[in-house]
Amino acid sequence: MQQLAAGAAAPAGSAVQGPEAWAQVIQTAVRALQASQPAPAAGGRGGAGGGGAGGGRGGQPFEVPYTEKLQVGYKWYDAQDKAPLFPFGFGLSFTSYSYSGLKAAESGHDVTVSFTVRNTGKRAGKEIAQVYASLPESTNEPPKRLIGWQKLSLGPGESKTVSLTIDPVYLSYFNESADHWQIAPGSYKIMAGSSSRDLPLSQAINLD
Repeated sequence: MQQLAAGAAAPAGSAVQGPEAWAQVIQTAVRALQASQPAPAAGGRGGAGGGGAGGGRGGQPFEVPYTEKLQVGYKWYDAQDKAPLFPFGFGLSFTSYSYSGLKAAESGHDVTVSFTVRNTGKRAGKEIAQVYASLPESTNEPPKRLIGWQKLSLGPGESKTVSLTIDPVYLSYFNESADHWQIAPGSYKIMAGSSSRDLPLSQAINLD
């Protein structure tokens, strides 16, 4: 494997050595993928008989289905109500932490969030405190999104207060009909904790 990576040997069955061998392997794989795609109907994008880089059968362009839309990463697990093995933001530690005292306040579209994190174990540790928000249902957004975080170093029994000012863009959604980002009026749920699935603190706020 080290010889292959260094270009000192060729992939199995290849008479060509070094980087040229890998180029042949990649080109073969691309051609196989292209050949497996159905050709688009005449008059489609690229036109009948038209070529195109990365095209499908006969050099025609092909579409790659993209069904996730906004449900990418942890947002997909939330939307599908599935439990991931390792939640987004999760990390192992030799100690433990508690969260308390969430306060979220709004002034116009500006939102400030504060809460306390305490090291409840017997060892020093570092914790990344995370803040998430659920947008109003009218936005058709995934259940929640990460809007802020702060890394803390805490000794045994030590507590620190996290204070964050949330950029309004993190609470915005893209209005396709208006063709711009905007804040939807309604109730926003602010949550804080150690991962996307460990959020012991929550508070609702209203934005106009």
